[in-house]
Amino acid sequence: MSLSLFGCSSNDINGNKQQAPTTGTGITGYVMKKENDRILVISSESKDFSANGVVQEFYDAIWFTEAPKDITELI
Repeated sequence: MSLSLFGCSSNDINGNKQQAPTTGTGITGYVMKKENDRILVISSESKDFSANGVVQEFYDAIWFTEAPKDITELI
């Protein structure tokens, strides 16, 4: 399963729900773990940091909250 997610939501200082902007951020990847309403998405494309003396293959990973119930993790 491949998934693209953009944005997330949070509460303001008064506890009111605020929707985050949906432009310019996001990740396309695989759902590797699901816990309650959270999902861990790992990027489907690696980044190469070997020029900096670091790992050659690096994959972004982001936890998202309030995930749809029908999303399943990879087994």
